[in-house]
Order: sequence, then structure tokens, then C-alpha cells
Amino acid sequence: IPWIVDDLASSQCKIMVRDMNSAAQDESDYNFIIRESPPTLTLTRPTGGETLSAWQKNPIEWTSTKAALVPQVEIQWGPPMASHETDWRWIATVANVEGKNTYQWTPTHEHVGEGRIRISDPRDRDPYAISGRITVVEEPTVIVVDVPNGTMHNMVVGTKRYIKWTRTGPNQPVRVVIKLTRDGKNELIHPTASVENTGEYAWIVTGLPADHCRIT
Repeated sequence: IPWIVDDLASSQCKIMVRDMNSAAQDESDYNFIIRESPPTLTLTRPTGGETLSAWQKNPIEWTSTKAALVPQVEIQWGPPMASHETDWRWIATVANVEGKNTYQWTPTHEHVGEGRIRISDPRDRDPYAISGRITVVEEPTVIVVDVPNGTMHNMVVGTKRYIKWTRTGPNQPVRVVIKLTRDGKNELIHPTASVENTGEYAWIVTGLPADHCRIT
């Protein structure tokens, strides 16, 4: 009959079969071993086919059996090797993640492209689990000048005016450079070359008057 082997390990095991209606019985001639089942890891997210965004948090989730035996996991990203697309070059993403079964991963430039996620016991890589192929994409950062924008925003030398811009995309620069084109000649708005990327900068209009000006 089928038997679900329990998890009580032993090196001296035998099976006895006995007739319940008579004294007939028999047992194994030799001892056999029941080993404790090893711990396992199963990657539940991502599993393969997903597209993840660089510079944004992406959840990595897994389940485990006998979690006490694998208190920590290492998470690795594996792009395909140029020599053979079925081989993977594993890059340490984060090591020694406590066994909470979830981690918020933020991919960067080096992860853009196709690859796989592997989680494993950091001590000896066993047990481990590997996702199918996933893709990491990087959305471009876009900056749009809102003010000034056309003749409605004409300026007068010596007055205080606000330069305003909006920015989209996950990878936001900390500082930006503002340039003024005055009759075809470029010059920096701020003497230290860059300002904080707050979306707004107060500028005291300086220099000679000009009819053809742009802010970039």
C-alpha cells in the first residue's frame, strides 16, 4: 500500500507486516534509513514573463519549508552570458535577507535587460529557486520647461522671475543645470552651474536685453 513517510529520521528502520487474524508476520531482513526531508524554497514572485521597472520597488516573494533551517536568503540577479544564452551570470543583489518571505527590490542601470532572479541559502546555495526569464526596463527621465514659455512670459532686466519646470520618470536627478540662450549665445543662469531639482528657481533677470531668448 502507498505510505507517506513521516519525518522521524532514523538509521535503523524495519517494516513488519502482520496478519490481524493469525500469528503470521514478517519483517524486513535488513535495516534501512529514513532521512529527514531537506528544506525547500519556492519563488512565487516573479515567476517569469514579468516586466519590472528600474528605479522602482518591485516585490520578490517566496515560500519555504522548514524555515528555521533557512533563516536567511540571498537574492541574485542573473543576466544571460554572452557566450551561451542558457547560462546565467549571477550577480549578488542583496545577501542575508531575514526570512520574512518578501523583499522590495529596486533595480538599477546594471539590471536593465533580460535575466532571472535566484534565491538561495547564502551558506551553500542549497536550497535554491530560480525564476523564469523576466525583463527590467528603464523609463526615461523627461524635464519640461513650463515658465517661461513664449511671449506671455516676457521679462524685464532687474526683476525677479520664477523659472518653473516639471519632471517625469523614476530616476530623478538631485540637481539640474539651467541655461539661457540669449540671441543665440548660451550662458548659465546660476553661477554654481546647478540648482536643486525642486521644479522652481527664483531668478533675478540680468544681462543685456534681447529679443530671442530660451531657457533649457
